[in-house]
Amino acid sequence: MIDLRNNQLRYCSAGHFPHPLLVQNGAVQVLEAGELPLGLLKSKEYDAVQLALAPEFKLLIMSDGVLQGLRGEALAEKEATLKSVCFGGFG
Repeated sequence: MIDLRNNQLRYCSAGHFPHPLLVQNGAVQVLEAGELPLGLLKSKEYDAVQLALAPEFKLLIMSDGVLQGLRGEALAEKEATLKSVCFGGFG
């Protein structure tokens, strides 16, 4: 949930990969929560994380299919490409 009045982001992760990226103040933050995939355990509860948002920010939420379209063999290469896209590059 994005609260623009109070500049707050509240999120939880249910095994989503690649992790969402938050771009603000000239930096990229990977929004990891380390939780199990949704549906793996019947009664699993997920903890929410709350972050302060800068007045200007970008939030990138992607499907895992985005990784298939990126160059490179290693996952680290593909993650670096996603981060470069945040600043207008595409390596």
